[in-house]
Amino acid sequence: MQKRAKTTGYVISSDNRIVSVSGDWDAFALDNASPSVQAKNVVGHSLWYFVSGLETQSFLNALFFHVRKTNQPIILQYNCSSPEKLRLADMQIRPLDEQRLEISHNIRTDVPHEQACREVRSITNESLTMCSQCLALGTGQNWEPVASGPLVLNGEFSYVVCSECRRAARNQVELSSGRSLETSVI
Repeated sequence: MQKRAKTTGYVISSDNRIVSVSGDWDAFALDNASPSVQAKNVVGHSLWYFVSGLETQSFLNALFFHVRKTNQPIILQYNCSSPEKLRLADMQIRPLDEQRLEISHNIRTDVPHEQACREVRSITNESLTMCSQCLALGTGQNWEPVASGPLVLNGEFSYVVCSECRRAARNQVELSSGRSLETSVI
């Protein structure tokens, strides 16, 4: 049976500092063995301190810029699974006053993994690449979905945003603005 988690979220200022958090923020942090991201440790700090990977930061910053410019919210789906749980979520970015944004994360699916974790190790000197949105593993231009079960990553890995997730984000941006993007950093 699917267990539905509550929505968590945060508000960021015009310079992307976390102003406040909402929902079961602390409970979610503790449930994920991450006491360092409890409210008392994130409010007042730059969001970018908590986002891994320059490419993921740039991707989110482009989305934030779009929402601030158009004053229109957007919703993206993403995978935030852990080794113990399959979690699929929606992230809504909503404009507020004074260029602030409210980012909410509604977890649609939160169930224990039925399969045992499989371990992934880098077998070369290169680091593993993982999409920060869908958690697919990248090797060159190819992406392997994690649909085959939960992963435990050993070794160096970096977060990027795969081409499929960029396409989905561009589609949402185009829908929210009512026009096609000629060029895009998304």
